[in-house]
Amino acid sequence: MERVTAELHDIKKSLEKCLPEINHEEQIFDLLGALDRIQLTPKLIKEMKLGNLMSTIRNKFKESEPKISEKAAALMASWKKLIEMSMAEHRQAETGEHEKKETHHSLKVPTANFVQPAPPTSSSQKGTKLDQHSLNASVNALPPSRKIVFNIFLNTLKPSSTLENATAVALRIEEELFAQFPSESMIKGYTNKAKTLAFNLKKNDALRNNIACGVITPHSLLSLSAADLASHEQKVERERLQAELVDSHRSDWLEAHKAELQVDIGIDPNNKWDFDNGEDGNNSEPDVEGD
Repeated sequence: MERVTAELHDIKKSLEKCLPEINHEEQIFDLLGALDRIQLTPKLIKEMKLGNLMSTIRNKFKESEPKISEKAAALMASWKKLIEMSMAEHRQAETGEHEKKETHHSLKVPTANFVQPAPPTSSSQKGTKLDQHSLNASVNALPPSRKIVFNIFLNTLKPSSTLENATAVALRIEEELFAQFPSESMIKGYTNKAKTLAFNLKKNDALRNNIACGVITPHSLLSLSAADLASHEQKVERERLQAELVDSHRSDWLEAHKAELQVDIGIDPNNKWDFDNGEDGNNSEPDVEGD
C-alpha cells in the first residue's frame, strides 16, 4: 500500500506540474493512463483529493484536447462507481447485522449455567447409529442450557424429517456447536451461533432439507458463511437491493447522495454539480464548475 501511495503521489505531483505548462498534452495523457492502471481505494481517492484535479483537467482540455478531457471524465466516473459499490457493501453489511440482531431477539437462549456434559454416549461418535432409546439418553444427559438449544434445532427440523432422524441431527448440530465453543468463557459465541443457525434453518427450506437428509453434515453446517446460509429469496432480495444502490443513473439516488460522493472523490461540495443531457437522452458524467 505504501508503494501505491508513493506512486500515486508522484503522478499527482507530475500532473500538477504539467498543467500550467504548454506542449505537455502527451505527457498529461500518459500520466492519466498510469493513474488508470493503479488499483485505487475510496480512501485513497478521498485523501489525495483526485476529484478536483480530474475536474480541472477535464475542463481545461475540453475544447483543445478532447481525448484528455474524456480520459479525466472516465476516471472520475470509475471512481464514483467504486465509491458507490463500497457504500452499497457497507449498507449490505449493516443489513446483515440488523437481521442477526433480529434473530437474537427472536430466540430465547439462556446465558447461564453453561456446564460440561457428563455422558460418554454421544451421537457424534463416528460411525455410530443410535436408536431412539440411546438418543433419548444422550438428550437427557445434556445440561439444561444446552438442552434448550437442542430443542430449538429439533423443532426446526421436525417438518423436514422423522422424529428419530430430527432428534439425531439436532443432537449432532448441538454437539458440533458445543465443540466449537467448549468453555464457559465462550458462551456468547455459542448462543449467537445457535441463534443464527436456528434462524436460517427456519427460513431456508432447502438448507433445512439438506441437513435433515444428510446432504450437508452438521459439521459442514457450522462452517457455512452467511451468504451460504441465506435462502434463495434472501439472496435475490439482497442482490436487488445492491443493484439499486449501485445504479448510478437513478437521479433520485444521485440527488440524495451527490454531496457525499463529491466529498469522497475529493470535490468541494460547495461547487455546483450539474448534469448535461446527452443527445441520446441519458445523463452524462457530472460537470463541476469551479469558483
